[in-house]
Amino acid sequence: LEWEVPTEGTVGGLIVLTLHIRNRSPTLRSLRLSFTENDAFLFCGHRLLNFRLPPTFTHTATFHLVPKCPGAVWLPPVSLVELPMGGVGAAQAAALAGGAAVPEETREIVRPTQRHRVFVRPAGPPQPAAQRAERPPDAEAQPGPAAPPEPLAQGA
Repeated sequence: LEWEVPTEGTVGGLIVLTLHIRNRSPTLRSLRLSFTENDAFLFCGHRLLNFRLPPTFTHTATFHLVPKCPGAVWLPPVSLVELPMGGVGAAQAAALAGGAAVPEETREIVRPTQRHRVFVRPAGPPQPAAQRAERPPDAEAQPGPAAPPEPLAQGA
């Protein structure tokens, strides 16, 4: 399992999480990829995938998450389990798997204890691009020319 995870995001912005699952065994695998609940993120789309992965193939799964709170936030834990060949008899499953043993029960491949952290910035008010281009970020720190003094009023 390989992760493509951004290191930072913004509250309310979209974070795209990509997982690459490769079958390095000589057998067909029936797999379930899922995420556990997490109060720091909303999911846009699915949180659970069931799929079969032939030998030497790679499956790419993309998930869209929206952070709800700022700070260093843990991504939702992922779980990858191997499932028994559902709806397929033991002889057929062994034939599909090239004669190799096929699991009769679910077997955990990736434990939900393997976690990743993302830094989430607070959402700020958007600035128009023209304002950002006109004023350099350190404009306040640079002293400009002094304004001429105002003339004194006569008769005061």
